[in-house]
Amino acid sequence: MNGKPNILIICNSFPPAISGVGQYVYNLTKSLKDKYNFKILTSNMSVQSSWTRIACLPTYQKLDGVEIISVRLLPPYLPYLLTYTLAMEAKKYIRSKLVNIVHVHSLGQLHSDASLLFAKKRSLRTVYTIHAWRNVEGPFSRLLLSIYEHSIAPRVLRSADIITVLGKRGQQYVQSILKCKGKKIEVVPNGIDFKRIRSVIEKVRDENFWKNVGIPDNKKILIYYGRLTRMKGLFDLILAFYQVHKLNRDVFLLIIGSGPLMNNLTTLINKLGLGGSCMITSATTYQLFNYLANSHLFVLPSYAEGMPTTILEAMAAEVPVIATNVGDVADIVIHGKTGLIVQPGNVQQLTNSILEILENGKLRRDLIKNGLEVARLHDWSLIAEKVNIIYERLLMK
Repeated sequence: MNGKPNILIICNSFPPAISGVGQYVYNLTKSLKDKYNFKILTSNMSVQSSWTRIACLPTYQKLDGVEIISVRLLPPYLPYLLTYTLAMEAKKYIRSKLVNIVHVHSLGQLHSDASLLFAKKRSLRTVYTIHAWRNVEGPFSRLLLSIYEHSIAPRVLRSADIITVLGKRGQQYVQSILKCKGKKIEVVPNGIDFKRIRSVIEKVRDENFWKNVGIPDNKKILIYYGRLTRMKGLFDLILAFYQVHKLNRDVFLLIIGSGPLMNNLTTLINKLGLGGSCMITSATTYQLFNYLANSHLFVLPSYAEGMPTTILEAMAAEVPVIATNVGDVADIVIHGKTGLIVQPGNVQQLTNSILEILENGKLRRDLIKNGLEVARLHDWSLIAEKVNIIYERLLMK
């Protein structure tokens, strides 16, 4: 080996799959690969051939010098049991004794909990990163989560050497499970590649951009991008936009993403007569920053989040933000200073906030200025160093 410590990272998805956790792991390993040998164990189906999907064999690749092992998920597709095969693959690598630190991601999943307990049995140093919590739908799922929080979660979290969370609310959540204010709970926020985003944004900002993509250039564009799922609050966004559109015809709603609600959202848009003022589309990363750079307002009306990179990216692109008061959003969106905060599910409050930014030029300029500074402080070069300090401290034990 090259003398660098070996870090095994276990996460349920990794690029090119769309996932906040995967992007976090990608940027972390990219930032620290000169100091550590990273091996990423994940369950990214998109890199597997049809034969390996049938055979349920892991696939191997290298991305930016980091080794990635992708494992096929097996039925039953049930909560918690979903990543059983990933947990078993992790056990194999942990037993190899070629690992110095095991870093697991995502609370409430079998691969995270089992891998951490396997590692502790082998006396390995461990880090448990919690990105989001209580991100479930329906009474049955909430019941299962409550049982998990009172039974499995306390044991697993107490076994970790260090627990990292994205913000203050995440810290309070872990403390509520552990029933204590443990010093091993540390805040390491999400990050973005601030310099790269700024360089792209400055190149693609164009006052004639919307005319070139078939949208009238006199419109003020409201943009959302991310997964099209119920937890993202997109029905609320469309209903709020409907109210805004009745008062201001110079607005256009652009929804970028894919997911199970595509047809339902399209049906609602057509039912409300918004077909000419709203569009759902997909985009590459470069196209996305084209859209974002030329938008007037970014809206994220989610019912559950961790610390969304989409908010930080919008701030870096000098686009004001409206977001719901969920997860660790309030750590970066300070109401009236770096963005506007609304309560999840409150369509009227969302409507009023959109109108406020559309009509108040000074407020919009202040939000842009302050948001840009927040984004600058979340550059991955700064965030990765926080994780590096944690790794170094564990390696000294």
